[in-house]
This record gives sequence, C-alpha cells and structure tokens, in this order.
Amino acid sequence: MNSKEPLPWTALLKQFWGYDELRESQIGPVKAICSGKDTIAVLPTGGGKSLCYQLSGLVRGGTTLVVSPLIALMEDQLRDLKSRGINAFSLSGVTNSHQMERELDNTERCSPSFLFVSPEKLKSTLLCVRLSQIDIRTVAVDEAHCISEWGHDFRPAYRHLVAIRTIVPSAVWGCFTATATKRVIDDIQVNLKLAEPVIFRVSIRRENLIFSVCSVRDSEAMLYQAICNSPGTGLVYVETRYQAEKWALRLEGIKGGVGAYHAGLNKKLRACILRGWANGEIRIIVCTNAFGMGIDKPDVRWVYHAYIPANIESYIQEAGRAGRDGIQSECVLFAHREMIELRKRKFSQNDPSLLPIHETYQFIANQGEVAIGNYPAQSTIFDLAAFTEKQGYSNKSVERSIQLLQQAGYFGRVSNASEPELSFTFSSRSQTELLEMAETDSDEGIVAKHLAPIAGKAFIRRKQSQFEVIGLAWHRILFTLNRMEEWGVFSFTMNQDLKQIEWTLPRSSSNILIPSEIGAKPYRRAMRGINEFDTFFGTSICRQLFVAEYFGFFDEKPCNQCDNCLRKDQKKVVNELLKEIPKDGVDFHDLIRETIPSRYNLYIQNLKSAKELGHIRFEKMRIYKAD
Repeated sequence: MNSKEPLPWTALLKQFWGYDELRESQIGPVKAICSGKDTIAVLPTGGGKSLCYQLSGLVRGGTTLVVSPLIALMEDQLRDLKSRGINAFSLSGVTNSHQMERELDNTERCSPSFLFVSPEKLKSTLLCVRLSQIDIRTVAVDEAHCISEWGHDFRPAYRHLVAIRTIVPSAVWGCFTATATKRVIDDIQVNLKLAEPVIFRVSIRRENLIFSVCSVRDSEAMLYQAICNSPGTGLVYVETRYQAEKWALRLEGIKGGVGAYHAGLNKKLRACILRGWANGEIRIIVCTNAFGMGIDKPDVRWVYHAYIPANIESYIQEAGRAGRDGIQSECVLFAHREMIELRKRKFSQNDPSLLPIHETYQFIANQGEVAIGNYPAQSTIFDLAAFTEKQGYSNKSVERSIQLLQQAGYFGRVSNASEPELSFTFSSRSQTELLEMAETDSDEGIVAKHLAPIAGKAFIRRKQSQFEVIGLAWHRILFTLNRMEEWGVFSFTMNQDLKQIEWTLPRSSSNILIPSEIGAKPYRRAMRGINEFDTFFGTSICRQLFVAEYFGFFDEKPCNQCDNCLRKDQKKVVNELLKEIPKDGVDFHDLIRETIPSRYNLYIQNLKSAKELGHIRFEKMRIYKAD
C-alpha cells in the first residue's frame, strides 16, 4: 500500500474487509468524510463505527489520526488493521521521545496509515510539532461523547482536541459515538469548532433486545436464579470489585465457567480473562463498569445488572453488549426502590455546598503553621483523624474536600504519610474459626495462620508491613479480609490518617473558590443522571420507547416485548401462567425457573393478582389452581 491515490471505497471494502457493501447506516458517514465534510455519526453499539473512519481514511489517503480514550480499544483496532495488511501505528505504549520519534517516522513514511493516540498525549508540544509535519488528512474522534460535560464518560482532555485544528487545518474530522443526546451532539460541534458538520443519527433502538426490571425485595436471590437458569454467554454487572469477586466465587461451579473482571486485576490477568471469554472458555463474566468501551463479542445472550448505573447512557452502553449478532437477547435490571434511594444519598454527599472545604483548608494551613501569603516549600502533614474528631465531619467529606482543593489548584500531590494500619475486633469464636481455616491452602487459610495466634485478644492493631511475611499481594490480603469479615469471623477497619499535602499556591485568606466546572457542575450532572435513571426504573411506558425518546427519537412504536408492554396485556399473561400450573400444583421456584428472566417481575406480580382474584392459592411455597 504505497500509492497515495485514493481508490473507490467499494473496492477497498472488498479488498481489506471482504465485504461487498456497507450497512445502510454506515454509507452516509463514509461518503460524507470521503467527500471532505466534517461529520458527526451516532451509530448504535455494534453498528460498525470503526469501519466508517477506517475505510474513509484509506480512501482519503495520507495519515488518519485516531483519537481514542482507551488503550485496550486502540490495541484491538491496531491489531485488526495490521492483520488486514494496513499500516497502523500507536503512541499508547510510548514512554520516551525516542520511541515516539520512531513511531512518527514510520507513520510519515507509510501512506495511507493510521496513528492511534490518546487525548492526553496530544497535550505534548513536541508531539504537536511533529504532527504538523505529517500529511494528516483525516482526524477520527472515537467515543466522541467524552468531549461533552453532558456525556456519561466526560473526559476533560478531550476539550483540548480543538487545538489540533490549527496544526492540521486541512484535515476532515469524523466524530463517532454510540450514545449521544441532542445536547451532547451540540457540545461536540461547539467544542471542536465544526462549522457545518453533516450529522447522522441512527436510532439507538435494537429490536432484538428485551428490556426488563426485576424489582423485588430479594433481588439478589432472583439474580442468582436467573444466572443459573440462563443458557449461553452472559455478563453480570455489579458496583464494586469486591462484589465482582464475591459473585464469581458464588458461581464458581456453574457450567461453562465464570470469571471476575475489574480494575483491581493486573493487566495480564484482565487480558487472560477477556481471551478466555472471547474463545468460549469462560461463559459468564461478573464485572464492574471497567468492562467498558471496545468490548465486542457478538453472541452475548443476556446482560444482567445487579447495581444502579450512574445514568441512562451508561446503562444502555453496558446492556448494549447483548445480542450484537441480532439474535434475541435479554437485558434485565435486578434492583429495588431502596437501591435507587441509596444511590441518591451517596451522590448527595458530594454536594460541594455541604462539604467542609473552607474548614479543611484552614485546618491544614494551621497544622502546617502556614501564614497567609506564604508558599511553603515543604509538604504539610495533615492529621485527618484529629480534624474529623474535633469538627465532627466524616472522613469521606473531608477527603472529597481535599480532592476539590487539589483540582482547583490550591494543593498539588496528596499522599499517605503514614503506613496503613488495620484495627481488628475479635469475638470469643474468632480464634477457633481462624484455626480451622488455617488448615486449608486458600488465601483465607494463609491469612488465618497469621491472625490466629493474636485472635485471643478482643482488639489489636496490625500495620501493613506486618502482613508482608505471609507472601500475598496487599490487594489480595484486603479482599480476603473483607470476605472473612463478611463471614463473621471478625471485624476490622483500615486507617490512613496522616496525609502529606504539597502546596501549589501561597496560602489564601478566607476566599477559597472552587470553580463550578469542577464542583457544582459535575455534582448537578451526576444528580441529573441518577434522577433520569430513576424515571427509567419506574416508568410504565415501553422501555424501548422511553430510551428512544431520551435520545431524541420520537417516532418509535412500542416493542411489545419488554416487561411494561407485556404488563398491559395482564389477562393474557395470567392465562398463560395458569396453564403452567398442573392439578397437583407446582413449586414457586420451579415455576419461576421455567420463566425467562425478563418476565420474573411480571410473573411475580401476576401471581399476586391471580391470588387476589381467587384464581390460585398458596400453601407454603407451592401454588395450586383454585377449586
């Protein structure tokens, strides 16, 4: 591929991808970029966004600069392009100027070519100077919603991309995303100074996805039953790393294998789990939202959520990993009203107007004996415990205040000045249980051997360094301790009370200002997101219709398959349910087991209705038709 002459895109599509034609939704963006027009394309998850800018880049020739937010996403696309014989390079793994120059030299020599870069890398003056010397004809912005403060993955570094326009003034821009409201699209256009972009919006709706909410008190038990009864490949989204590990352990013996995926795993292990999942060696992955953009497996039959996502965009992106092959798939949220309220309470704790920002700043300055106007060269040691005890604030509110002061430029690096210390409280049974565990070769057994000799005391403290002798990584020790605490073996807390704080500005007087961009605005966005998701959670209209209208598509029709659509034909569902009950009755759990998870909540509600109407009767957990 040495010719700089553009070829017809249909020929390139066949030559490198083996396709005779594009999808209908891809044709518009490809033609627009190829004809030299700035373009914004909102295509559904799995809609082939990357092919749009890859094909357009080949047609236009020269170098296509691809801005992408995730290293894993860049690496996947890099491998894919190289496997097709297309020149592709990346700055994601570059650690010094020599490596960068080599990659840029290779990019410049090869045409057409693709250069992948993160938005943060583009802040480098040296890189920008070199890019101005390369024949960059196309700029592709992947996951373009990250540029908008109203987007669900707002990334401030994306705001600096507009500076690239002066470096490559003749380049055509293509911006791609799967989840963007009208407000986000406007934000993309304004922030990148796209004068008259051609905008393509394909409905986010995918007819093969069945959306449902299973809102019952014991949602965890229903989720477990759904996982055990669901065939095919699936994803279970949870809120924390600990929950991912806990659920993976609980499902350990399930057919097809299960793996946990979260940001706490090292890169090698995450890659191993992804590879096993892609190859079919692992059927189910329990994950946090770290299992994010760029993950693509066509035959995911179900995606279950065991937590409340931050907003509708996040939920649709995660649920949208189901059914990319077009086959019917289920997206079920297992939650109840109290989970929504808890999420709101957690968010409200970040309200800047309620945080002790001014008090925290003054206390830190006073502890360090920093006078107004002075700029200390040495770091200040801040005793978090002393402050919270004296003022009555929670650790979280003070830590959040310090974080905002950092972001506002008052403080620089904040680190732990003291070694983490664990405080254990043991019961009368603790030592016996630890001695029993110590006989196993598990992580619990290893930790138990260390703790058993000291568990005869009711209360004891241990520093992190005292655990080094057992030979486990610190994160594994913490995970194991959390699990043992959950089992009731003991209780513990971790203290890191002394903070070392660097000053970046002279001490101010009482006028501490936190810009709204880092304080009030992010808080309002977060609250708006959870409130909108609350509306989705409780809506009675078709869920596909609700989501479509949220993203600005108002000419849609009900899907006739989500829980809300089926609920409207209650009589039909009750009759179907009654047919499933034999004369000698049926166990409640057996009946639910035969039901697809997206209908769990519907069936439970209709069982209650059938009982109230006198159609059925309950005897313990067995259901009988009424005489």
